[in-house]
Amino acid sequence: PMERYIEIGVVGVDVVGMSLSMIFDASISTIFCTLGAGLALSMDTKKCTMLHCTPSMAPIYLNDESNNVQSLSVGGEACTVGLENSCDHFRNSYGPTECSIIATAGPSSTSIGKPHPNVQCYIVHREDGRLCPPGVSGELWIGGIGVSRGYHNRPELTEEMFVQNPFDLKLKSDVTGKVYKTGDRVRWSDEGELIYLGRFDHQVKIRGYRIELGEVESALELQAGVTGAIALAHKQKLVAFVLSDKQTDKKIDEIILKTTLKEKTSLPHYMIPWKIVIMDEFPLTRNGKVDRDILLQNFTTA
Repeated sequence: PMERYIEIGVVGVDVVGMSLSMIFDASISTIFCTLGAGLALSMDTKKCTMLHCTPSMAPIYLNDESNNVQSLSVGGEACTVGLENSCDHFRNSYGPTECSIIATAGPSSTSIGKPHPNVQCYIVHREDGRLCPPGVSGELWIGGIGVSRGYHNRPELTEEMFVQNPFDLKLKSDVTGKVYKTGDRVRWSDEGELIYLGRFDHQVKIRGYRIELGEVESALELQAGVTGAIALAHKQKLVAFVLSDKQTDKKIDEIILKTTLKEKTSLPHYMIPWKIVIMDEFPLTRNGKVDRDILLQNFTTA
């Protein structure tokens, strides 16, 4: 959205770094919003004063002492807790391709902010389609002018994922009158912001217990020395991969980390990882997101 670039212009942003692959949908908003706001676009990220990338890619650029980044905008995957402390101005953006890429944004790593103008966000019980009250998690449905008409030549999937807006039948600001069912689990905070809790398809069942991998990852990222975390299921066991903070000499100890999760978090015993793997960096896809498949593949072959 143009407002986002105009707003950050007041902090001295004049060159936006083109760090995203052209096959990644977020590159479209980076290109056209940058040029539409009258800013320069550079392929040399060392020259940029603003950078838009995934949270996993951000440390790669920011840890380079020659960087000139004053404003950081991230999106595409769950944000690393505390990332907003790495620059003067920070924006955590969220939005699926089906809703024109960016639907919400905010200045904190712990939330995906509030809906943009002409975007409606609903948190819905998946079982019966009722709206969830504040504080109760559910599936995020998005409506508004950015909602696409559906998938090309896939009418059955379109019918499943794009449904008529049942909450505001008089809404005139959208094109299709439909909402998109994102499959993301969120809740409203007390401040009216959306808290991202992970994907519904990242919910696993281990030894009869239903586990939200996003909750495990969030608990790990709050621990000292941890800058990122990924939780995965492997042969009916919960495995976690964590990034150690390169800015400190204090090393992460797996046993201490497990003990802390047991004694100082609200995680039940079945959500404590069986194994925690300490890593210096995560493997990334071509889009700059964490490659979970490679993580698990490397673990099973180690």
